[in-house]
Amino acid sequence: MRQFKEKNGMLVESWPALDKWELQRDQVVLNRRLGEGAFGMVYGGEALIGDCWVAVAVKTLKVGSNVEAKVTCTFFVCFLKLFCGV
Repeated sequence: MRQFKEKNGMLVESWPALDKWELQRDQVVLNRRLGEGAFGMVYGGEALIGDCWVAVAVKTLKVGSNVEAKVTCTFFVCFLKLFCGV
């Protein structure tokens, strides 16, 4: 859902606050393409967590993914959150 906030007398689009397990895009570097998964491309990279860079895999959704794919991907992420205890 799009959200707006007032800045200097104008409405500007803003994003909802991140969960504690989520990272800003500038905290993630994609180094190489690992392959393609059910939802889209999978990349190997690094994420800045605290003051350390950690190796990560980044799953992406295909451009133009339908609602079913987005819901399934969201369910997968929620499962990982529960499984990993974050």
